[in-house]
Amino acid sequence: STGITVGGAVAGSLRQNLSVPNPDQARSSFQLDQALLSVAYLPKEGFGAALDVASGGYNDQYGQVSNPKAGTALSQAYLQYKSGALTVQAGRFYTLAGYEVFPVASNLFVSRSVAFAGFKDPDPVHNPSGAEFAGESTYHTGVRASYASSDTLTFNFGLNDGIYDNLDAQNTVLKEKAVEVGVNWKASSDLSLAVTSYTGKTKADGVKQSLLSVVANYSYAKDLNFALSVDQGNEGNVVNPEAGKWTAVALYGVYDLNDKTKLGLRIEEINPKLSK
Repeated sequence: STGITVGGAVAGSLRQNLSVPNPDQARSSFQLDQALLSVAYLPKEGFGAALDVASGGYNDQYGQVSNPKAGTALSQAYLQYKSGALTVQAGRFYTLAGYEVFPVASNLFVSRSVAFAGFKDPDPVHNPSGAEFAGESTYHTGVRASYASSDTLTFNFGLNDGIYDNLDAQNTVLKEKAVEVGVNWKASSDLSLAVTSYTGKTKADGVKQSLLSVVANYSYAKDLNFALSVDQGNEGNVVNPEAGKWTAVALYGVYDLNDKTKLGLRIEEINPKLSK
């Protein structure tokens, strides 16, 4: 065996407009949500690498990795070195923030949470306050080190190119960096907790930004699991500092009917402007 793993997933969705559409709007539409190919060589010791190539509508909707000319994007591409309890990764890797992740095969729901996707709706009817925020980043580019001090406790440290999206309007990479600090704690076989903090200056004007993510997972029974995800972000709005702050809370419940079928429920609340 070479130790190389190859996998992937393809997902699409059919959307039906139940209201009366306008003449220019289709009543139903099909979208290729994601076609993702993963190739990895990650041995227990020594050097390795991982690569994820994604295509589909999720690139534009959630990925922050869209490439209209190529139609595909590298959602993850990094080198890894592992020695004992220490793991170091360099390149592009998925964020540690939040409960949901970019690969479609790892998400039960067709839609994504507001915190994962962000929110931007210029329509004054749907969004009278004009509030918007970037949400959690999909990936980061930089260096990440993880140290497992025990079987139940892991610390994460990283230096990345920004928190949300370190590109300006001309797709020029900004110079400011973001610091990633996190801890994963497995309190028991049924309960785990992950806390991750991102701080930095990812705006061209040097305004401070931050993102704090707390995710708790609890197995109530063999076939019933709950998760709570809480995010608190500050995107550094220069004109109105309060408008750049947001809080998102999402509660998940997943019930395994059998090995191939699951039922899921997500309840979420978003507050684009934090109360003083």
